Amino acid sequence: MREGRSIPLTGKAFETLRVLVERHGTLVSKRDLMSAVWPETTVEENNLDRNISTVRKALGEMPSGRQYIETVPRVGYRFVARLSAPPAKDVSDSPMPTHDISAIAVLPFVDMSPARDQDYLCEGLAEELINALTHIDGLRVAARTASFQFRGTDADVRAVGQPAFTAGRGASIAR
Repeated sequence: MREGRSIPLTGKAFETLRVLVERHGTLVSKRDLMSAVWPETTVEENNLDRNISTVRKALGEMPSGRQYIETVPRVGYRFVARLSAPPAKDVSDSPMPTHDISAIAVLPFVDMSPARDQDYLCEGLAEELINALTHIDGLRVAARTASFQFRGTDADVRAVGQPAFTAGRGASIAR
């Protein structure tokens, strides 16, 4: 977020920023950064350069102004900006809950293609997300059968997430 507004980043640019912030103040070699962002994949160094440039633009970094990311030529990068907790926001001002998320459900996507013939793709995307999320330590993920029971219903997604709504529906958690 910058100035209270969400700034979109691609997944790899976000991963680049995440690694740098997690190692705040520490020089991260290009090799280590590339291994963290592209594990088990060989990519050219210009992909990393492009991500750093994207992150710098998103942060509002100017060549002559405030520095967030320090470049050590031919070696790596260091996140040097001061880190602080974001200002507290009134929950009513925020579209997202301010509490930690320890459980999540991926509801089936709706086929909005003109021919309405992409159900397999919608189901596959949801399944892949469920599978990927189960690898996050400490996060409980609702199983496919629990989530997909809402396919084709007009259930309110806010109500689906409430414990009282899902109680008794046989919801199971994948781990």
